[in-house]
Amino acid sequence: MASFNRTSLPPPPEIITYRLGDKLIFVKPALEYEVAIDMAIQEFPELKPISESHKERITFYTTTTVNGKRQNVCISKSAWKPCVTRMLRGEMITILVVDPDSANSIDLQPPPPQYLEIPKDASSELGKSRHRKSRSTDSPRFSTGSVSAESSPRRPSPARSAGSLSASTRRRSWFGKRS
Repeated sequence: MASFNRTSLPPPPEIITYRLGDKLIFVKPALEYEVAIDMAIQEFPELKPISESHKERITFYTTTTVNGKRQNVCISKSAWKPCVTRMLRGEMITILVVDPDSANSIDLQPPPPQYLEIPKDASSELGKSRHRKSRSTDSPRFSTGSVSAESSPRRPSPARSAGSLSASTRRRSWFGKRS
């Protein structure tokens, strides 16, 4: 009977995804935490200034479901190897740079977009040009006074007047039958 060694870790996935901000890159997972940080610095040049002074500020997070709710979980140095070996192919690891002053408060969501301020000169111009002038003539569209027959002559209707209808036409019902 074959026996399995339960203390060994499964082989790591072929690739995983590193995410820094809105940039994604596939990488071959490193089994050592320090190598993973070096790989992140190599793949994301914006991390180089941080790596020269404080490598410990670079952290890794994964998203997991806890009690039916998706949460971001930091991967510690001690848990790196078992965590990476159990990841699925292409699974995402978010890279964050922790501010040394606020190490306990990390927000993984990108900040909401900021509104641009309108310069005071532009806002005064905007108020002036808000309403367009009409290109039509200066005469008013609607008359407020009474309308007389002389000022607005009526055109004759193309339909026949009621007096000229024949008796058979007057007796038709809605459905075209004579009553």
